[in-house]
Amino acid sequence: MANVLRTVHNHDIIDLLEIYHIFVDEIEESGKFDIKFDKIDANDSQDVANFVKDTDLFVPKDVWTFWEEGLMSISFADEKNRFEAGTDFLPFKYVKRDTSMLREMAENYDDEEDQEEMELRRLHLYGIPLTFEEPCLILDAQPERQENGIYRIVYDGSPLKDAIAPDFTTFWEHWLAAGCFIKGNFEAYWQIVSEFVTLQIPHKDNLWLKYWDKQYRTQYAH
Repeated sequence: MANVLRTVHNHDIIDLLEIYHIFVDEIEESGKFDIKFDKIDANDSQDVANFVKDTDLFVPKDVWTFWEEGLMSISFADEKNRFEAGTDFLPFKYVKRDTSMLREMAENYDDEEDQEEMELRRLHLYGIPLTFEEPCLILDAQPERQENGIYRIVYDGSPLKDAIAPDFTTFWEHWLAAGCFIKGNFEAYWQIVSEFVTLQIPHKDNLWLKYWDKQYRTQYAH
């Protein structure tokens, strides 16, 4: 089992899951959203160990712990204000399924592709899908890399080449500080949800919002 987190954080993944579940409780109690719930079961450590052995990938301690803990997944949307928020994480059985699918897709690339295509191929070879909906979150699980960053990819091969965060815990910190925002009109969403967000990172420093600005030409990180 991996036992090192490469970046120093203000919180570990257990802290962040607790903050997340408090956020979920407060959002539910507010009655402001029609929330859909989906429990993601905890997983046995041996199941994770078998997966790591079978795939020959590096799974950092925070991701391993996340799979062991499970969580209550939520999703909610506002059609009038055009935003979606919540969680879209895969149950572990689907992580295993979709990892195999990524490997099959890597065969669509050849050794003569340009640098951008080769990077996308590398993420197909060594990535672990973490969420359902495209563009899905991907853990770069290539062994012996300096950082096991978090990316997004579209399965048709459309390049979303920039890393969102250097690791899973950093992603969680910044995503929670953005109120578990998924997509749409963040500014309208923030006006409604900000009172429930206790983990504070200025928008101008928020990696999740900065990713959106760079990828989709929004102006959320200001």
